[in-house]
Amino acid sequence: MDVLAKRLLIALTITLCFSAFVFALSQSVTYKPWGVADSEREKYDAIMADIELNEQVRSMEVPRIQAPTLPHDFGWVTIGDEYKHTFSIRNRGEKPLELTLAGTSGEAVRATLGTNKLAPDGSTTCDVTWTVSDSDTEFSSEKVFLKTNDPLHTNIALTCVGKRKHRVVVPSTIRLGSHDIGINPTTTFLVYSQVYDDFEITAIDADGLESEWAAIEASLDDEQLSGQDVRSAQSVTVKLQPSDHGAYSGKFTVAIQTPDGIRQETISYEGKVRPPVGFYGPEIHQSTGLDLGTLDSGTQHDFYVTVRSRGDKSREIEVLEIQPKALETELTATSQPGAYKLRITVPKGCPDLQFNRSQNRGFVKVGDPLSPSYSSWLPLWVSVSKVDD
Repeated sequence: MDVLAKRLLIALTITLCFSAFVFALSQSVTYKPWGVADSEREKYDAIMADIELNEQVRSMEVPRIQAPTLPHDFGWVTIGDEYKHTFSIRNRGEKPLELTLAGTSGEAVRATLGTNKLAPDGSTTCDVTWTVSDSDTEFSSEKVFLKTNDPLHTNIALTCVGKRKHRVVVPSTIRLGSHDIGINPTTTFLVYSQVYDDFEITAIDADGLESEWAAIEASLDDEQLSGQDVRSAQSVTVKLQPSDHGAYSGKFTVAIQTPDGIRQETISYEGKVRPPVGFYGPEIHQSTGLDLGTLDSGTQHDFYVTVRSRGDKSREIEVLEIQPKALETELTATSQPGAYKLRITVPKGCPDLQFNRSQNRGFVKVGDPLSPSYSSWLPLWVSVSKVDD
């Protein structure tokens, strides 16, 4: 055999060995299912196992349970009352079906099976009794758990649901919005009962704020009460008296006389009193104030802002403070009560200023000099320097 033939034989042998190795390797490697994340792999494997089991069982003679999959809805339910429902169960398989009561979702529900063994095409019942427990939640769900020898449905849950009636229902939160100082915000809300035919609101505390309140019987045809199975309702109006500007919040404590005694319910409230003096203008930003920009000290620059006294329009207000002090201001009353025109001037020859950083910015304070709390601040951003010709 010549040298060329030997080399071809060796190359062929190597190729065959390598091919055999790759084939063997491919048979021993298990690839992950495409498109399934590692975190979902366990769920994926369980689904695939169920599919495979379903295919195997389809041709076998086994028990097959037929039971309700949708919950039984009792609708509105009353705390302390008993509600009963009977679930029907049938064996659609070819072998006897064995049933075991495995438990319930809680002490409030009891269940009884008609029989523990069903012949093919046989049927039985599961009687469920639910005593509605007291809770703040409206929707409630209770379950009865069964174990079976159906290979495809070894665990079964029979479910009852209902909407719990409440003795007294109040709003969780009342938002009073923003209002001017001196204006007493007023809110009206409904308090109702799905249990009592009558109740009386005896007191309302506003968590330290001065308040006035009144309650009158509300019509059960009110649109807000539609579909709530209401038996009695009161329309409550509360007027608050915030003492200062800024955000405020607290809780209404409502005392209610019911046939079962006094109940106390709490309602969160929140609102905001606008600053007594407001600044308006197209160049004013709601959060950051007035940006005067970067200016040349060789020229005078005038800026105009509308100022309004929001609360007491008869008060005489004036500029109380200006920073930087090199700026000039003039506040002039207009023909409209409580409205003023404010001129802010960067004078010609103003020294170099740098008040355009969050930690170093200017402001103008306007208010009543006789009442320090009746004032507001307008932030100013300005940089002044000499521009050489």
